[in-house]
Amino acid sequence: MEMDPTFAQSIQSPSSSETLILLGHGITDMTIETIHVIFTKIGVYFAPQVKDHLQSFKCLPVSELLKDGSAFFQQLIQAPVSKLIKILLVKGQLGSQYASTIETSVRDRLAYDDKYEEDEEIALANLCEFFQSKKLEPNSTIVYSWPSSSSHVEVFVHEEGSKAPSSFIVNNENVSTSIIEWILGENSMTPSTVESVAKSIATEC
Repeated sequence: MEMDPTFAQSIQSPSSSETLILLGHGITDMTIETIHVIFTKIGVYFAPQVKDHLQSFKCLPVSELLKDGSAFFQQLIQAPVSKLIKILLVKGQLGSQYASTIETSVRDRLAYDDKYEEDEEIALANLCEFFQSKKLEPNSTIVYSWPSSSSHVEVFVHEEGSKAPSSFIVNNENVSTSIIEWILGENSMTPSTVESVAKSIATEC
């Protein structure tokens, strides 16, 4: 995996104090009138034991892991280990903008799977409310942390210039899972990150 100094090769989980390893990294971006704009950089960390759950995918071509219907990312997401995704804001945005993006993406995924009920609606609304007042200036970070022993996700936002992050817990399993699927699942918001993670596993022979 090509090194990106933005992300350390290992990190301590804020949820469990475990040491997690960097599986891959990427960006969200867009070309606007021939200008390439990077919005965020994304680092994906898992407990080292995740590789034991992905043995059958080692040495396979990356194209095989990335093809439509591949079981690779479903098994990655469902692996019973601690997971963490760190998002660094390169281009700032309002918390309300980010809240709108995550609300639409997560709601649509849950609705497609027929899992968007009242509990999910409330959990997602509360998460969006948490983001509403945030000022996500460049160099702010968002961290999603999934403990191995729990079905929830802990969210940490460290606004640029602040001394400590603010945090929020999503206690709904469907919303929690949908967030990681939004980042690492089918039709990911960040194809470069997905490809980087696939390369990390496929090249381990």
